Amino acid sequence: MSDFQTSREAEVSVLATLLVEPHGFSRIISMVKPEDFFFPDTKKLFLTMQSLFSRGIEINIQTVLNYFKVENYTGITEHEIREFLDYRVSLETAVSFSSQIAEFSGWRLLKLGLENISKDVKENPTSLSGVSQSLSLLVSNITSKGLRDDILHGSSLIEEYIGMLNRPKGLYTFSGIKEIDDNIFDFNPKELSYVAARPGYGKTTWMLQSAIRNVQKGNRVGFLSMEMERPKLINRVISHISEISGTKIVRMSSGEFRLNRKLTSALEEVSNYPLYIDDTGPWNSDTVPQKIRKMHYDYGCSLIYVDYIGLIMGAGHLASSQRNQQLSYISAGLKGLSSELGIPILAASQLNRDVERRSEPRPTLADLRDSGSLEQDASIVGFIYPDVSKALISDSGTSVFGESYEVPTIFEIAKQRNGPVNQYELIFNKQFGKFVSRSEKNSTY
Repeated sequence: MSDFQTSREAEVSVLATLLVEPHGFSRIISMVKPEDFFFPDTKKLFLTMQSLFSRGIEINIQTVLNYFKVENYTGITEHEIREFLDYRVSLETAVSFSSQIAEFSGWRLLKLGLENISKDVKENPTSLSGVSQSLSLLVSNITSKGLRDDILHGSSLIEEYIGMLNRPKGLYTFSGIKEIDDNIFDFNPKELSYVAARPGYGKTTWMLQSAIRNVQKGNRVGFLSMEMERPKLINRVISHISEISGTKIVRMSSGEFRLNRKLTSALEEVSNYPLYIDDTGPWNSDTVPQKIRKMHYDYGCSLIYVDYIGLIMGAGHLASSQRNQQLSYISAGLKGLSSELGIPILAASQLNRDVERRSEPRPTLADLRDSGSLEQDASIVGFIYPDVSKALISDSGTSVFGESYEVPTIFEIAKQRNGPVNQYELIFNKQFGKFVSRSEKNSTY
């Protein structure tokens, strides 16, 4: 894009959504104005909608066409308007697009303003005070671009509340384990959640299992993999679906792979998944938000996984800060992104080493590594840790799990803002990369 031009698709998506959901116009107009649209025809269509809205006339294709007819405007045909509907998105996504449109408009305004001020300084030198006033006016004009006017009261608050009650239930799956998911109430748009464990206890497995369940439900999912390359992740996904050891798969010849029906079936299934994986760095406080926005805006991802927050470094002024300050900033940024984009974000985190030194390895919220802000920012915090009550006891008196691929595990919801906290006894099957409840184990394997 040149000259801070927003994508035409974003502008058309906002307009198409309003043609179908005109009740959302009051939210959109609080964020974006007609002059913020880059393309003349989309600007004219939004102006028309604004005029209809101000006169109390319902916004739809026919009322828009009637308005065009009165004004003798022929810049958009009925056929073109109906084609816009192919780009319709959810109202929440349209709100996010509106913020993006307004922000790009602010950049264009800044560019033009600086050019004009520079030209005036060169051709008509004035006092420094005059230049300062011009700059102050420019700053004032761009400051509010892309910011929402979200202060509601009275009937508007009730309307928003009813909308929350009417939103689709069970849109996202937290774990893929019914016993757990039936008690999850905060894995929703605008929510940040964390799953934490010590290395080797299944953080990535948990994230992938959740991602697989959500793509199987038709959700478009983004996965930021900072620790593992894409082919290795996909090998885990194939192993999970086929229930064939991932180690065994990578040792197969291509001929053996093609002759295995479970593997070819899993491969075909995964090839159709709306799963978008980014495994390319650098991973820092500047690039990660950009990657998440790109997955949401360019690929339509409505759910993002971040594996894991401990590998995101501070950038710019943040690079010289202490690690706990960096992670506090990064976590707050993820929380802000989930709210801005209207999507759930599930991030993995490590637990402190202190957990391993205890006779009872049950973590607490204070064990989230390097930052207490993770707990504050999250709507859900889940812990994965070994179930020592099911472990063998060695001659020295310590708990061991032997060579078994099936590790008795506890998954604990340690925090949930609007739901219960609880512990669940699971089996972590390392061979297939899968968590199952004890009650499901016999029917699953």
